[in-house]
Amino acid sequence: MKKLITFLLFTFLVVFTINGQTYYFQSTAITTKLPDKKWSDWEEVTVNIKSNFDSLYINVHRSRYFISKEQKYIILEGETKNSLIFFCIDHEGEKCIVEFVNYKDTGYRQIYIRYEDIEIGYQIIKK
Repeated sequence: MKKLITFLLFTFLVVFTINGQTYYFQSTAITTKLPDKKWSDWEEVTVNIKSNFDSLYINVHRSRYFISKEQKYIILEGETKNSLIFFCIDHEGEKCIVEFVNYKDTGYRQIYIRYEDIEIGYQIIKK
């Protein structure tokens, strides 16, 4: 029953989020990963993050990620985390994936920006 309620709440929040909401986050830490390497240690960093689903973009610090109109977002609901995945193009025209993650056991929120040659992860809090 608890899983069903969690799933319904997550789905409601995602649908509510996708339909015209602008959300503001702030990072508390950053990590990076190169192909075939381990994630780096978390380093403290403060970066402003803004997501605007009406205008189809996500801003992370000074970078803008444009959400694809052709590819629909993906919602994943798992045992330990919920994810909301967007297919994007960055401000330089490079394809990437932006994933918002909410970990169920810890309540941590993270955003991952994934390119072919690097992945960047941010610990985030809602502003």
